[in-house]
Amino acid sequence: MKNNSPRVIGMLGGMSWASSAVYYRMINERIAKELGGLHSARILLNSVDFAEIVQWNADGDWDSVADRLGGIAQGLERVGAECMLIACVTQHVVAGTIAARINVPLISIVKVTGDAIAADGNQRIGLLGTHFTMTHGFFVDALANRGIDVLLPEGVERKYIHESILNEFNLGIFNDSTRQKYLGIIDGLVARGAQGIVLACTEIGMLVGQDQVPGVPLYDTTALHVGEAVRFSLDQA
Repeated sequence: MKNNSPRVIGMLGGMSWASSAVYYRMINERIAKELGGLHSARILLNSVDFAEIVQWNADGDWDSVADRLGGIAQGLERVGAECMLIACVTQHVVAGTIAARINVPLISIVKVTGDAIAADGNQRIGLLGTHFTMTHGFFVDALANRGIDVLLPEGVERKYIHESILNEFNLGIFNDSTRQKYLGIIDGLVARGAQGIVLACTEIGMLVGQDQVPGVPLYDTTALHVGEAVRFSLDQA
């Protein structure tokens, strides 16, 4: 039976504002589809100044990231959030620290993505994301621990992906020339044996869609994260 009073979703947003807008729209669209009528999601959103977070990332100051986001998560819990989303893949570097500071579930984008890959039975995937996501280990190691082999783009391609995320997508810029470059990188990963591609940045799904990559599943981390949040909100997890 569907719960007509959705549980409140807490969201750490603004990382970037472009992807947070997609989260907000997708969560509401799915709640409305499930409940019908004028129903909408119950969301508490705190949108950070992303420039500060990006600088801490570049400096390797993950303690400051954890302290800022953890404090915000605690504030959202105090005013009624019943679960928590970090609406950014890269900041999941500190997801464990944030989860330890709150008493409501933190829905991990890494876990829900791993669940989807495992459900499909794929054992080798390509992964696209920021430099931190591709090299820090929090995502790759989590998949490896589930028996999933991860292929990364070559060094020059990794640099291009990171810079395009930072200098284009985070500013709401999505160009066809960039899209074609990404499609070429995806083709290269498939040629190396990738059975699927993880779009491990919440903005990449705004650039590349499944219809542009026929025959190979794309794991859009934003869509997967949203799906799990909606299931929790409707008590259908």
